[in-house]
Amino acid sequence: MLRLISLLRRGYSNGAKFAMSSHTLYNRVYRTKTNDGAFIFTQDNQNDTIMRLFGFPIVIDDFIPDDTILFGNFKYYGVNIPQGIAIEVSRESGFTSGLIDYRAMAIADGKPLIGEAFAKLEISA
Repeated sequence: MLRLISLLRRGYSNGAKFAMSSHTLYNRVYRTKTNDGAFIFTQDNQNDTIMRLFGFPIVIDDFIPDDTILFGNFKYYGVNIPQGIAIEVSRESGFTSGLIDYRAMAIADGKPLIGEAFAKLEISA
């Protein structure tokens, strides 16, 4: 993990985060310890939803392949939505209860705007 952090170019670590699937977090990272026996994974005592690895926040994204860990500053990741967001309304499904359903859909793609702001680790079996 420290090697992954070291791959990030200087200046991009302020605001950097780890991103991985829940499988990778709980099967590969969660039980990992340092040489002195301390766990590298910590949970914020004030807010149980914030998880950290070496002080950096962890983002869980199950669209990231298992055994892959990304580390970077996602402010330098660009998202393109070429056709905008389509919003639709339906009053039919909630007719008896008076509910209104809303649906928003978009086709989007993205990529790193600055490659040196990201690093990737693939764990082998």
